[in-house]
Order: sequence, then C-alpha cells, then structure tokens
Amino acid sequence: MNSNLKVSWKTIVDIFLDFNRRTISITKGLAMHTSGIYDLVNRRAIIAHDVSRHTSIAKLVGLAVTHNIATENSIVITTGRASSDMVIRSANIKVPIVISTRGPLYSGLTAASMLRVTLISYIRRGDAIRGLRVLTYPERIIDYSKNS
Repeated sequence: MNSNLKVSWKTIVDIFLDFNRRTISITKGLAMHTSGIYDLVNRRAIIAHDVSRHTSIAKLVGLAVTHNIATENSIVITTGRASSDMVIRSANIKVPIVISTRGPLYSGLTAASMLRVTLISYIRRGDAIRGLRVLTYPERIIDYSKNS
C-alpha cells in the first residue's frame, strides 16, 4: 500500500478512547466483537458489531463503501485479534492503518508487513492507555517511540 497518511500518536490514542466510549455500553457483558473505521478527512466514524471478529470487519468494509468513507485517509480499529483476512480486507479498501486491541495473529502480522499496512496492537486501558505498539511501518505515526 502506497499511502502518504501520517497521524500523530495523540490521534491514535484519541481514536482508541472514542472507540472505547462508543462500544462499552453496547457490548458490556456480551460476547461481541466491535470494529470501527475513522474517516480523518470528514471527521466521522462508523462502528460495526458481530459475534465474529471477521464478520465485524466484513460489515465495516461494506458500511464504509456504502457511506462513502474516505478510506485512504482512515483508520480501522477492532477488538479482535488482527488476522490476515482482517488486514487484507482493510488493505483492499485502501485503509493504511489498522489498530487491534489485542495481539495480532502471525498471519495478520505477515499480511500487514507484505501489504505495507501499519499494524498497531496490544492497546489496553486501565488507569492510562498502555501497551500500544506499532508493529509495522511506524513511519506513519508521528511522535511514536517504543517507550510511549
């Protein structure tokens, strides 16, 4: 993926916080995966829920296309572990950055590396945002350091 999109570390954290606010009340106590796409140009987001992490991304891709999301300048975030099909679906609609709140599967990490998708994983919330790691193509994230 050839993308000139660069976003700040603060933008990544703000997206995670917004995603968390939008999903916690809906999925609390349910066995549910949630995915979202954040259009940075038009400043809007779409959220999709499903019991399958794979289907939540598939729904999200369909919603992004039907709602004319500027995918080349968007970020996908999901509660599911990043698998290859999730990364590939995002790359197919030209999304350059994918965030997973869990660790990736090896297939997801490999797909992100091969498709030049920035993959961010391990994000957690407690007293503060912690664990966030940019695993591939960190040059898209401004002010990122492995010690952040």
